[in-house]
Amino acid sequence: MGTLSSNLQIKLREFILKYNLLDAGQIILDSALECWALILSEPEDFIAIGNCRIGGDPDLPPSLAWPRTSDGLFLNFIMQINLAELPPIADNLLPEHGMLYFFVESDESSTDVVSRMLFYDGEMSLLSRVASPDYDRLAHEYYVDLEPHKLVPLVIVDLPECGSETFRMAEAELRTTEIGTPAERYCRLIESITCGDGEMHIVCKLLGHMAETAGDMRWNACLHKVGHNILIPNYSKKMDEVDFLLNKAEQENESLEILYYRELKESLAWFQLHETQLRAERQEWRQLLMIDSNRSVDLSIWHTGSFNTLIRAEDLRNRDFSNIYVEIETG
Repeated sequence: MGTLSSNLQIKLREFILKYNLLDAGQIILDSALECWALILSEPEDFIAIGNCRIGGDPDLPPSLAWPRTSDGLFLNFIMQINLAELPPIADNLLPEHGMLYFFVESDESSTDVVSRMLFYDGEMSLLSRVASPDYDRLAHEYYVDLEPHKLVPLVIVDLPECGSETFRMAEAELRTTEIGTPAERYCRLIESITCGDGEMHIVCKLLGHMAETAGDMRWNACLHKVGHNILIPNYSKKMDEVDFLLNKAEQENESLEILYYRELKESLAWFQLHETQLRAERQEWRQLLMIDSNRSVDLSIWHTGSFNTLIRAEDLRNRDFSNIYVEIETG
């Protein structure tokens, strides 16, 4: 069974019964995780220092400089999280105190968002508000003037999304009923168990399940970290398919396509040689932080998308947040 407190287990069982999902009840229970949701609260007044916040200015210690690009531009500040404000959950790998900060440099590619996560676990009295740089000194032109809001952390039940491998297993055990298809009922279950009466607006999640709508982000993280980004949409391709496309490009004398498919062929051969090792490494990646687009904050991530931050379990245990992988799931 998933790692849920007894109260959350009871709540989840009630919703499984309500939406007639009993035939897949054990699958759903086994997949359930506790995680934190950060809920949009009132606009930030900056009276408190070191609270959970999205937008506005960060509260930094003297030991942490505002991160910059190689050209000296300042990364765009998105949010900060005070880990001491988080209620306890089962299987928590995060430190019990300290500050996490998330900055973005470039989102030109959705599968390789250039970003930075900083961690501070020193004396909180050393934190002070640092004013955001002027627009022309920021790295990104869009993630500016985010309306600062306080965030309130809550413990929620997190389930794999509709379309995930877990959902497909559950769907195979279910039938359409008078209250909807298996997908409709499962989606209502997720909405009910996560958002309650619907008045709660989740801005981001810490830990929990990662998005799976566009595929397995853990593969993308592995391939990016070893420098084979060309494989991110292509690792499942067959070599004869690539050979066919390369031959076609050569016949049509398409120079750019020739170079692309030659590089892809080399990377695909490398992938096939190292696939077993990569599959093991893929299991090490965990979701760390998901940040959603939000109109109240004026945060638009590829219009209605979300930042999804992954981290290796070993790095998380070692409190090393310098080697994250960030991908955008489009809305």
